[in-house]
Amino acid sequence: MKAKNACIALFLLVMLMLIGLPSNRAVAACYGSSCNGKDPVDEGCSGYTATYRTLTGVAGRIQVQLRYSPGCNANWSRTISLDQTKYLLAGLDNLGYGTAIYGGTVYSDMWNGGVVNCAYGGAKRILSAAWNPYGYAPCA
Repeated sequence: MKAKNACIALFLLVMLMLIGLPSNRAVAACYGSSCNGKDPVDEGCSGYTATYRTLTGVAGRIQVQLRYSPGCNANWSRTISLDQTKYLLAGLDNLGYGTAIYGGTVYSDMWNGGVVNCAYGGAKRILSAAWNPYGYAPCA
């Protein structure tokens, strides 16, 4: 009888482990094309991310990155101001530019990682001036 109870207890413990207990890991809300046009942070895709390519320019003052989330199978662009003195934008060739911010970092919405995506970014010192796109990071 004790052996039977021990087996039942072990079985229940294994089942709890298989169905999962709450974890600290964020669960992505989209995958592939269902991520198109969505925010990588809001959708839980930015936690485990790889930077595929980085293009550094303007005397080393900005970086344009092509980012990828394997958990969401989606790409997005991120533009970083290393000297914090420019308005920035970021985009993917499939989506267009994202929101402009001053200094810091800006990122675009996502696009399906199963197709070729190219990241690009831009910088300017005065918000009312025309955007001068910096260029494309290599595509992936």
